[in-house]
Amino acid sequence: PAIMWTEELYPDINVPPPHKRRQKTKVLQEMIRAIGSSRKLYRFAVDQVRDRFVASHNSRLCALRADLLMGLHDVLTQTNSPQSTILATEPCHSFAWHLDAYIKQVFVATQNGG
Repeated sequence: PAIMWTEELYPDINVPPPHKRRQKTKVLQEMIRAIGSSRKLYRFAVDQVRDRFVASHNSRLCALRADLLMGLHDVLTQTNSPQSTILATEPCHSFAWHLDAYIKQVFVATQNGG
């Protein structure tokens, strides 16, 4: 089955949690590797996604932006890298992190029958 860019509030336990899904999404991982720690490349990618969203109103592009941001967050967390300038200067990082943590918490509660 195809991996969707969207998450449900009460996820199916057969669908991996957000961080696991991001790890398995090859295109997203390629984008993250290409951007690395370059704030300029990140800003360019985000601007392109935003411009395409404005033209198409495709909500999956919003999810792509969030996945890109949180994918970069995942990489920095896993490698114990110092806070990158990308995350430090991204105004949506705190909101995206809290939303991602909430989805993970709901996912774990769903798996545990709660």
